Amino acid sequence: MSGAGWNLKEGEINSSIEFEHAITNFFSKKNRMNNLYKLLLFQAILNIENRVNKDVFYEVAIEFAELYFECKKNYELNMTIYNGRSKKSAVDILIQNLFKKNIQNYKTISEQDKIDYIYSIKEVLKTNVVGALYKSLNEVPYSFNIKLEKLELNNDFKNFLDSNKGILENLIFYRMVEFFKISEKDEKILEKEMEKNNILNYKEDFYLEIQEEIKMLLK
Repeated sequence: MSGAGWNLKEGEINSSIEFEHAITNFFSKKNRMNNLYKLLLFQAILNIENRVNKDVFYEVAIEFAELYFECKKNYELNMTIYNGRSKKSAVDILIQNLFKKNIQNYKTISEQDKIDYIYSIKEVLKTNVVGALYKSLNEVPYSFNIKLEKLELNNDFKNFLDSNKGILENLIFYRMVEFFKISEKDEKILEKEMEKNNILNYKEDFYLEIQEEIKMLLK
């Protein structure tokens, strides 16, 4: 196996890494994020029911698709950074086209539109997300094969996630807010969206909160 994160085509589970260390690495400020893809893939894995020795690639893609749609609906912010600048991704544009059809409820998307949308999500996950999350979590979370569209969870790691779901959801939220503070260059828009979502303390350093939550994981 070779490659740098996003362009990995396959990977095996590394069973020698402590889960707490992998989580600390993932939520660290040093873990560069140019979009929300890794965070939402992490959330998708957290959301699905536990699976043992079963390919969950399609299930994760479906969950990710709905999460990204809801995120775009709730936060009208730039969610992609390219060469240091805010940019709309292909998926952002696809969702905006759904919004233009006056679709605000994910469950009301037509069958064909949903098929097209989930297909696009699958391609994004295969191209630069599955391998990136795998590397950011120190090769712990799953084994995968992009060509076969196969992803099998590390059952012990999934149990760890399930046992600490509340803390991990807090970590995802804090990291997401910190990302928005970088991805949205218009301070007025950022302030408006934060207030709309009742995140009135968004200017605080949420990395301090992340450190406190991780301490709870280590107890």
